[in-house]
Amino acid sequence: MARKKVTSAPALADWSAVDSALRDIRECQHTLAEMSVQRDRQIDSIKADYTQAALPLQNRMKALESDVKAYVDMHRAELDGKSRTLTFGTVGYRVSSKLMLASGRVAEAIATLKALGHTELVKTTETLDREALRRQPGGNKGTFGKLAVIAGSEKTPGAALLCTKAAFATGCGYIRLMTAEENKKLVLSVPEVVFQPRQEEEIVPMLQFASCLAIGPGIGTSEETKLFLQAVLRELVNSGKQLPVVLDADALNLFAADESLWKLTAENRAAVICTPHMAEFARLTHVTVEQIRENRLQLAGQFAQEKNCILVLKDATTIVAAPDGRICILPVGNDGMAVAGSGDVLTGTIAGIAARLTDSFLAACCGVYLHGLSGEKAARKKGNAAMLPTDLISHLGKVLKHIDQKRDW
Repeated sequence: MARKKVTSAPALADWSAVDSALRDIRECQHTLAEMSVQRDRQIDSIKADYTQAALPLQNRMKALESDVKAYVDMHRAELDGKSRTLTFGTVGYRVSSKLMLASGRVAEAIATLKALGHTELVKTTETLDREALRRQPGGNKGTFGKLAVIAGSEKTPGAALLCTKAAFATGCGYIRLMTAEENKKLVLSVPEVVFQPRQEEEIVPMLQFASCLAIGPGIGTSEETKLFLQAVLRELVNSGKQLPVVLDADALNLFAADESLWKLTAENRAAVICTPHMAEFARLTHVTVEQIRENRLQLAGQFAQEKNCILVLKDATTIVAAPDGRICILPVGNDGMAVAGSGDVLTGTIAGIAARLTDSFLAACCGVYLHGLSGEKAARKKGNAAMLPTDLISHLGKVLKHIDQKRDW
């Protein structure tokens, strides 16, 4: 038997009581309005007091900054093109000869630059260029990018597959994978990928085919691999083709061990995108991870300019720095992405986008952003601890679907 709905008697007995309640409501509103006016007056008074008290400190900061700049200008020869880390900060020069001061974490560095009036040194990207990522109707596999990937070895075939699958997930139209002969059967299990053996005679046709080249995931660091990497980079220079190159993992370790490889990338007419994590960046710059954490923004900008590359410095908050001074700070992703193979997915994501965009800096920023968003979606579904790199790949497509539908995530 259904229960009868019990309703309580109204608190107001008649229309007169209702009118009285309305009067009380109006009085409350009037009182709140008066309180709001008093609050605003107090806030204005506090702001005025702050402005008056802060002005001497701001003037003092500007004077000290001017003194620091004058001293550094006078002793610039002692820096020899490098920065100097002191107890309370770091001083150094960009290639543009503008003084750059940074201290502590990224947010603190930006706050310092803004406080000192150097807003021209703080350049960030706040939004994702969705149109750049959206596939245009009427295109074909060629117009959506042709990517050449050199990845994987007999011991690490998975890195090659993660990289290529991620590139396909970004909408790349055509991918050729050059890897060890031992990996042929595994590669053939992914029918979309065209297999090429890692042999020197295969280098020229691969470079002729590609609109972007990705090198590094799982290739190893043997002397034989280094010689093959040199042959690829030398042939790229000889071809005169403006081909963006994404360097990751073992390719970066080979560069860290033999700096003469940078001479070959310096002759490349197109962009070179380097994607080190903190430990790899420490090997590339010969400084400790702790020193990098203290001055990430400055060191990233300096490295990008010195090596004439686009640097993707991976961490909980990733920094993308271009040689022209552009910097993008991307606080996306989560600790569930801190697992072997996640970097291989990022390489494929960036390379897949760079294969069809003319702006390689934009491709790097978009790649990091999509990679991080995919990680956030995967974490909501599986949890941080259970996430795998393959989950990132499956969610890349879902993020891009939102872009195609002009929806927010």
